[in-house]
Amino acid sequence: MLSKEKLESYWRENRNLMVVVLIIWALVSYGAALISGWLNKVVIFGFPLGYYMGAQGALIVFLLL
Repeated sequence: MLSKEKLESYWRENRNLMVVVLIIWALVSYGAALISGWLNKVVIFGFPLGYYMGAQGALIVFLLL
């Protein structure tokens, strides 16, 4: 049986990790969509950067998460 202090420490660290991951997820998901007009000024391999971030960039970040 684990002590109450160890359990509280575990859940505090777990909660902090979840908050960080959710913030990164929200920034990548909604941030790229909100600034897509600015991102579309840059073209990569014939595609606007806003499209690339939505189609490929976000998937890469989500896999890394």
